[in-house]
Amino acid sequence: MSVNRSGCSPPTGSNSTSVPISPPIDRVVQLTLVAFVIAGIYAPVAIVYYFLHRNNPTIRFRSPVDVVIAATCAFIYSSMRCLNAIFVDKMSCSLRYLSLGIPLHFTVFAFAFAQLKVIITFNLTELMVAHAELKQGGQAKMAMLRIIFRLLKWTSIPRLIFHGLANAPLFWILLTAPYDPCDPTICPIGSAQAATMFLYAELGISILLTFALSFGLSRVVDNFGLRDDFQRSARVFLFIYSVYFPTYVLFSDTIARYRLNVMVDASLGHIFICIHILLPLRNVGSRKRYYVDPMKTRGSVGGESKVALFHMYLATPDGFRDFSWFAQSEFMYETVVAWKNIMDYRQAVEGHLSVVEIYQKHIAPRAPLSLNNVVRPELLSRFAIMIAANHKYNVQPGSGDGNNREYFDPLLRVLREQILTEALPRYQRHPLGVGWRNFLTHNVVKNTLETLLQPDAFVPKTATTPQTLKKTSLTSIKTNGRLFPIASDDDSCDSSDQPYHSTDMAPQRRNSSSSITNINR
Repeated sequence: MSVNRSGCSPPTGSNSTSVPISPPIDRVVQLTLVAFVIAGIYAPVAIVYYFLHRNNPTIRFRSPVDVVIAATCAFIYSSMRCLNAIFVDKMSCSLRYLSLGIPLHFTVFAFAFAQLKVIITFNLTELMVAHAELKQGGQAKMAMLRIIFRLLKWTSIPRLIFHGLANAPLFWILLTAPYDPCDPTICPIGSAQAATMFLYAELGISILLTFALSFGLSRVVDNFGLRDDFQRSARVFLFIYSVYFPTYVLFSDTIARYRLNVMVDASLGHIFICIHILLPLRNVGSRKRYYVDPMKTRGSVGGESKVALFHMYLATPDGFRDFSWFAQSEFMYETVVAWKNIMDYRQAVEGHLSVVEIYQKHIAPRAPLSLNNVVRPELLSRFAIMIAANHKYNVQPGSGDGNNREYFDPLLRVLREQILTEALPRYQRHPLGVGWRNFLTHNVVKNTLETLLQPDAFVPKTATTPQTLKKTSLTSIKTNGRLFPIASDDDSCDSSDQPYHSTDMAPQRRNSSSSITNINR
């Protein structure tokens, strides 16, 4: 209900006509909108759970920070869309439109940036593979894609400037509107229509943009349903927009009376949350067997031997080729190549890269197979400082007779943990992992045969002391004659319990006992 103030006079002009742009809300419609708000309580819980699992392989490749921003703003938009319709006479005009326009903007463009990041990551992986195969060209394109990827970070200055400029028209429309001083809850008709058209135009542009980007995703390997989810949401939103917007223009009075536009807008936010939050979380639960917690793998039986076997497997041409192809779909190609180069350097494999070459290939600011998205920046900067200091004082690490083969061990531990706990469990279940399974089985059988063929494989290795010698029993000798078994050490030590069949055996027993005594001495 409007609140008239004393001493106020409504302004004149077509744009400033202070009349409600929507009819009064029906009681049933109001309860339906309240139910929408209450049903959306699940969204914050799901978004927080998604963010806590952002390092899970199922979620990590989806640009999870941008998806969390988009999903949070989608939840705010859906809730505020319903609350604005319920409390339309309790909120000012500018507050209503700003509470809808800002969350809508961040939802659609954060999602578009997340989609663009996935495409750039896939193209970078392809260029890394071409560089590793010594193919010419691609350096300039790789550098350009890395620059664009850094600019798309949600904290980058260019992106913040873009968000500010994109929201500037909405602020200009609302701040320059001639509001009724008697009742600021009622919007001027012209300003309200301009703000509404701006929001729908922004939504339409973003939907077309994400639909166009979905064609770029068609080349991306569908890992964890990544490609399907992005393409599905783009097509669903495009279909709803293409049907809903013409219907709203043709039947605006009926749609406004029953608040169908409010329900459709609120449903769009929950559809986005369902596709990009709930479905990946379901995959996290259903594919949990593919993920191994790094804390649980430390100290496992045969852990170090398995690392050595896996490096032997990567040393084979077929092994490195299969695992490299698998790593491309996991967006871990640079991790695998860096791990193999460092392991070759550490084990002094013939033809290995030097310290400077490894730095230029994986750690330098413009490294072709950079580890910026894999390793913490602090660790990489530490190596950059050490390499710069060595270059300044003309120190060649790893040169001379006393080679420091542990130079990259801090970096190697991070790469090894990521490969063995995230990539390897999925690889040995993947069709490309058949060679690794055969290699592992062959080595297990080989080690078992070598153990069986060792002559003293089953002899217990105990120290020879007088105490252990007394407790060791000699094997009885069985013959076809009438010889009695030779008494064991336990029998010689306890002669009162042994019955004698002949008195001639007594001297023999004394001799046996004396010989053992001499040995003990």
